[in-house]
Amino acid sequence: MAGGGYPYFRAFAYEMTNFSYPHLPVKLWMKCGTCGMMYTWKFAEEFLALSDQKRMVYPRPEKHLATSSGSSGTVLAIWSDILNHIKRYYTKGTKLLEVGPGRGDLLAVAMEMGYQVSGIEIVPEDAQRVSDLLNIPLWNGDFLNYDVEETYSVLVMGDIIEHVTDPVKALEKAKSLLEDDGILWLSTPNFESAFSKLHKFEDPMWKTSNHITYFSYQGFKDMAEKCGFSVEEYSVSRRYNGSMELILKKKLQ
Repeated sequence: MAGGGYPYFRAFAYEMTNFSYPHLPVKLWMKCGTCGMMYTWKFAEEFLALSDQKRMVYPRPEKHLATSSGSSGTVLAIWSDILNHIKRYYTKGTKLLEVGPGRGDLLAVAMEMGYQVSGIEIVPEDAQRVSDLLNIPLWNGDFLNYDVEETYSVLVMGDIIEHVTDPVKALEKAKSLLEDDGILWLSTPNFESAFSKLHKFEDPMWKTSNHITYFSYQGFKDMAEKCGFSVEEYSVSRRYNGSMELILKKKLQ
């Protein structure tokens, strides 16, 4: 953001009577004068401190009957459609890595569809919960500190890059973990989306407490290409209003 930034919008970061520490109840969004990226003026240091840890989390035998309370057949079917769509662009391998598995929905569907799955989760409690739920080991730590020898056929970053302080480093890390011609599937809010154009500053994305950066499609595309990816496909998300979903392919050197 060499061009500096200027204030764009000030928003309450919570739509509730009480807010959860450590995030601030009010957030100032800045816009970069060079790349057009949106970024927050200040972010909770306590949350960022989670990146200091790294360890493997293993399923606990006593939790082998753990269940999910939030998953639905509709959401699982959407993930199945996404994985089938990815196969149009890459069919050479079945190793899949997800950054930020949430409830574990995508990993569960990928396992059903024959993928060899791995996952990275920065929040310890969430890592343990998904590990117990799916009976698989999970890496607990910052994606940027994930240090392995292997590469993956598909890397999924669903609604993750808006949480990171350096999206360029995140894309470069993703590229290093992918096989040649491997696929990065990514979703993130688009502040120039049709939904945002129609709803202006009533778009709920402005009030999300733990988001750090926002992109337009063109701004993200320019950044991704500089990091060694080609954008193969763009679509409007069926999962979150105002989000874009992208299929990116790692360019050969």
